[in-house]
Amino acid sequence: TKGMFLDAMDFSGRYGVVVGDPIRNKMFIAYTRDGGNSWRASANSVTLDSGEAFFASSGTNVKLLRVHRSLFRHAAVSGGTAAEFIGSKKTKLAMQQGKESQGANSIAVDEPSERVVVVGGDFANDKDTSGNCVVSADFGKSWHRPQTPPGGYRSCVAFIDEKKLVACGTSGVDVSEDGGENWKPVSGESFHVCGRAKYGTAVFLAGKDGRIGRME
Repeated sequence: TKGMFLDAMDFSGRYGVVVGDPIRNKMFIAYTRDGGNSWRASANSVTLDSGEAFFASSGTNVKLLRVHRSLFRHAAVSGGTAAEFIGSKKTKLAMQQGKESQGANSIAVDEPSERVVVVGGDFANDKDTSGNCVVSADFGKSWHRPQTPPGGYRSCVAFIDEKKLVACGTSGVDVSEDGGENWKPVSGESFHVCGRAKYGTAVFLAGKDGRIGRME
């Protein structure tokens, strides 16, 4: 399809979801049940505002969430002219928005506690800490900003365990030990994406020019 650009995907076993920029003002989202061999686009995608889309900097703006054994739902976050949490409905986020460089970039979810952490900001002003993070303790029904935000624009956030998180961006890396309520800087290095290893406790980061980092 003309204008097609896929931004992020997430998998749970052979089930997966992929999200893309709007086609005819509709969010593009598709699902697979066979490990990505075949995909089916959703017929019930939501309408996005003009200039609202998704950031591909870390590929983590969508999460696949298990509802029942073979039933899943998705949660995604958008940016640009509008920053929104897109689950069963759209919810405006109290984050920087209105410009192409602003909005939500990444979403992390701890399903047992229903805690959701979203990061972003303005990649054109990557040391600005205003409106770069929001937190929900009830899976997106209500949101609030953290007491101490990350140290600038952040393109990725990931849970290390049920309370600890790591966030990274072009202006540095931060860690939270209280579910995203307070953040402290641990590095000024630039990274685009971070995540915990599927097995074990190692946390890896990746950035420009093949830069790889590991947190101990």
